[in-house]
Amino acid sequence: MRSKNAALTKAALSRMAKASRVIAIALRAIFVATCIFVVLLLALYFYQLGTFDGEIDIVALLTSIAYHVLTAAVSCLILFVAIKVFDDIARGTSPFTEKQASRIRLIGILLVAGVVLDIPSLVIDPLMVQSSQVHLGIGPAQDSPTGNPELRVNMPLVYGAALSFFLSYVFKYGALLQRLSDDTV
Repeated sequence: MRSKNAALTKAALSRMAKASRVIAIALRAIFVATCIFVVLLLALYFYQLGTFDGEIDIVALLTSIAYHVLTAAVSCLILFVAIKVFDDIARGTSPFTEKQASRIRLIGILLVAGVVLDIPSLVIDPLMVQSSQVHLGIGPAQDSPTGNPELRVNMPLVYGAALSFFLSYVFKYGALLQRLSDDTV
């Protein structure tokens, strides 16, 4: 009976490691694509800055650049932490560790930061309202029907943050159970 459970556990961990490896590779590709996109976007902004002819509001452009860099940094940090989570699992490390719980909690904190950054995005990013440029951020950009900025909350990020915090507690509890199990064996 014990060897059957051990074999089932080993098979489950193997499947989880394979899936984690694939997810980590996909997240790396998304991370690289995001970084390339940010560099291209910054190049475009600096090109606009270099061709400044008085028609562009320079303060709005610099504010827009700062906002986009900050939101891109949050997005990249989320991807980086998620890659670390899946890399550890792919290497065969148990997912139920304090380290993994902390990483998942950090993802939740970063998602909350994304929610906070996304709320005033139309106020902070006046170029968005003026020229309807592509919105680089964590959440969707929506203009109100009247054309005026509106206060909005990105609920998918709120749900993701809540789920991350909940999962961090589940992983912390799993780590405690695993530690207790290891002590009894």
